Amino acid sequence: KACWEQALNSDDVKEKRETRTMFGELDHPAERLETLQERAAIITTKLEMNNKDGVIMGEADILDTPFGRILKTFIDAGVKVGISSRGAGEETTSP
Repeated sequence: KACWEQALNSDDVKEKRETRTMFGELDHPAERLETLQERAAIITTKLEMNNKDGVIMGEADILDTPFGRILKTFIDAGVKVGISSRGAGEETTSP
């Protein structure tokens, strides 16, 4: 929960939401973490955490791009679409 609070309150995330530059792609690229604008399907417009249960909720606009049109086709066909975040870092374990 603390990790998400830090991410959602970061200047970078706030600026990307305010400037409408928090893009999302269709699918998970295996070879990179950064989002490529040429592959953008959505712009994230809202992100917030429910303080009771730590669930992250958000809203996004579907772009009129090749990948956005594919996403819209899926949604129009009743496909249940999911969202996930990308992250990188190191994992440590303790006994």
